[in-house]
Amino acid sequence: MGAVLATVLVAYSLGFCVLASLSSRFQRPDWDAVAARLGEPDAPRAVVSWTLGHAALRYYLSTGSFQAEPTDGFTWFVHEVDFVSNGPAPPVPARLIGPRFRQVGYERVGGLRLRRYALPGPDVARLRLRGVRDAQLGFGSNGVLVDGIGPP
Repeated sequence: MGAVLATVLVAYSLGFCVLASLSSRFQRPDWDAVAARLGEPDAPRAVVSWTLGHAALRYYLSTGSFQAEPTDGFTWFVHEVDFVSNGPAPPVPARLIGPRFRQVGYERVGGLRLRRYALPGPDVARLRLRGVRDAQLGFGSNGVLVDGIGPP
């Protein structure tokens, strides 16, 4: 009986290993590709994405980005807000980012999607930190990375 149970467990483990290697559903998100699409910031920006993906995204961005929290007590001003979603997601409502932001891009990056919003011209606006964290991105929790900026 023990040999049969061991054989079943080994077969199950082997099958799962093969499935995890072949199925994109079991792979981690391609944060390197997202960072490449984001590129270097031309102006102050915020990147809203999965909280658990921030460490990888910060590593691949290598631009000095850092996670901003509403409890930090800072007011951030940005020119661009980028949203990384887990698959297709609805456009972000203006009430979350501000009425002057316009969508300037939407593309698939591996299994993720990148939706970009920017202000016209060189303007900057206050980042609605609590609002952008409420965007529907298909992750369990959203966080915000700020990039190319510092406290005012």
